[in-house]
Amino acid sequence: MGLSRARGEARWLWGDPDLTFRAVAEEISKESAYRALRHLGDPVIGYAADGTCRYLNEAAAATLTRPLLGLCVWEVYPDLRGSDFGEAFEEALRTHGPVRYRSRYAPTGMEYEATLVSEGDEVVVVFRDLTEMAENARRTRQVAALAQASELLASGLETEAVLRELMRLVVPELADWCAVDLFEGERLRRISVADRDPTRVAIGYELAERWPVEPGRSSVTRRVLAGEVVVMRQSDGSSSGEQAAREPEDLERIRRLGLEAVIACPLSGPERVFGVLCFGFEGTRRFDDTDVTVARELARRAATALHLANVLRQLREERDRAEEAVRVKDDFLAVLGHELRNPLAPIRTAIEVLAEDPRLSSAPELAIVDRQLRHVTQLVDDLLDVSRITRGTLELMREPTAVADAVRAAIEMASPLVEQRRHTLDVRVSDDAWVDGDPRRLAQIFANLLTNAARYTPPGGNLTVASRGEGGWVEVLVRDDGRGISPSSLPRLFRAFARVDPEGTDGGLGLGLSIVRNLVEKHGGQVRLESEGLGRGTTAVVRLPLLAPERRVRRRRSSSVDRLAKAGTRLLLVDDNEDAALLLASSLRRRGFAVTVAHDGPAALELVEQLAPHVAILDLGLPVMDGVELGTRIRERLGDGAPALVALTGYGQRGARERTAAAGFVHHLVKPVQIAQLTELLAGLARAGQ
Repeated sequence: MGLSRARGEARWLWGDPDLTFRAVAEEISKESAYRALRHLGDPVIGYAADGTCRYLNEAAAATLTRPLLGLCVWEVYPDLRGSDFGEAFEEALRTHGPVRYRSRYAPTGMEYEATLVSEGDEVVVVFRDLTEMAENARRTRQVAALAQASELLASGLETEAVLRELMRLVVPELADWCAVDLFEGERLRRISVADRDPTRVAIGYELAERWPVEPGRSSVTRRVLAGEVVVMRQSDGSSSGEQAAREPEDLERIRRLGLEAVIACPLSGPERVFGVLCFGFEGTRRFDDTDVTVARELARRAATALHLANVLRQLREERDRAEEAVRVKDDFLAVLGHELRNPLAPIRTAIEVLAEDPRLSSAPELAIVDRQLRHVTQLVDDLLDVSRITRGTLELMREPTAVADAVRAAIEMASPLVEQRRHTLDVRVSDDAWVDGDPRRLAQIFANLLTNAARYTPPGGNLTVASRGEGGWVEVLVRDDGRGISPSSLPRLFRAFARVDPEGTDGGLGLGLSIVRNLVEKHGGQVRLESEGLGRGTTAVVRLPLLAPERRVRRRRSSSVDRLAKAGTRLLLVDDNEDAALLLASSLRRRGFAVTVAHDGPAALELVEQLAPHVAILDLGLPVMDGVELGTRIRERLGDGAPALVALTGYGQRGARERTAAAGFVHHLVKPVQIAQLTELLAGLARAGQ
């Protein structure tokens, strides 16, 4: 409030912060000024230089909680000496003002700005009520802090790190002090403390050590851990829903921290309480039910974050267990494949050697052994393929491929079963249909379908393999007139281990169609089964995208394998399975190769310099040093004169192939391998080395 003169009249300017008693004295008597200030909405108090109160207007009298008129303010409110008010009072006497400061009147919670001016030996103080403005600003800060807290809690940081950051957000925006305790077993451990006065942070940890928050230790603790929000005050415990700090330990904690009130909130999850989040307030800070609401909401959000972190931790642990189980399974399958393929290799070689003898080649017993060996080999391959498909590690070696070539290869693979069951096979596949695919896997697709058709058709049945074009697609149909499939069974047959015959009387593992579907889809195609019902036969339809004509370049293959193989190519064969090495070496020698055999790495290294082989065929599972290490040492020892390295092993997993490729192996063959395939590969290496 100020005073100005206009046209000879006195005019009050209400709300002017530069109100001075000097201006009033210049215009009217002091008594008249006091009468004018009596009804002013802002509190006004006049003091003598010694602090004696000489005047109170109505607003000031209504605000004060203790009698002051005629009394010394330093005696009525001894804490004011050295406070913001005391320092401003002394400065106003020295400078005559105006002097301003902002503070809070704790008994009523009023936020105010005080302006002090002096005239002679008197000081006039005008208090401007800022409570509403301060309250609006406080609400804004609370909303902003909750939003920041939500963002922080959703940040994905480690739990304790998030809670520590949360403490720094709470103090000083929402409270003067904050602490969080989390359960470790049956006890609560203090995770973090934040204090507006950094020198008191240690006290928060010290009190937690001296009086640990334990279930059942105090009634307050019991109530909080039961899910209740508890408000503790040093003095007033009468408010509804609030708890006075009557417990000695609780009261001592609050006093040691210099707090007027503490809100203790449970961090309650769906199934359990994770811990306790406490907010502390000094006497100079406004504190009401809104603070309780904000504290409760912040604790709820923090508890939700803790619950989600707990769920994610459990999921990670379950994922780790599942990955470990997969790793163990993969290791088992790798060993299983190796241990099964190793004995199959000499059996395959022996059959092929016997088949070269005119006296035995037509023996029915030899055909039976060959057919059963193919069956066992296919079972092992199917198991390993399903594992690769499940892990997503099965890769295609794509090249332009004639569908007719893939079908011919499939017929060769399935022919023993077709011939055994005396089926008639009709093939009508166009030579003009080409796809971008893996020739070996395409042959596997059609062989699996043809094998199923042969198996589920009574002896003497009719099988058909045909193709047809449709736009940019080719469809290959494998049809039989066998037992058929009921419509209800069709959708499930592409699942792993699903079988047409649940009793399993027809043999097999029920993996063939599952592998077919995954291989077809990896080629960008689709596959379906059609049947009009039991006894009506079945048709499998494979649909693949056609390759553009300009990309149809057939890979050139050697037509002079035998001639080139007889050129005296020197081979070093290293395998710890003596039977397998003996049979394979014998078969390769009959084809013109010069073969030297070793059964372990050190023996091979002794031979390699004097032999100077063109090709080294190495098993990977060797004693003393494995095949990869042996190949690496051979290359180091011979340098540019090192032979081409070929892995012949029972390990067909991606990891084994990556190891051999990294070590410089040019081929990775999986046992059992057909002699014709190996001979063609070795002849190709001989041509490349010439």
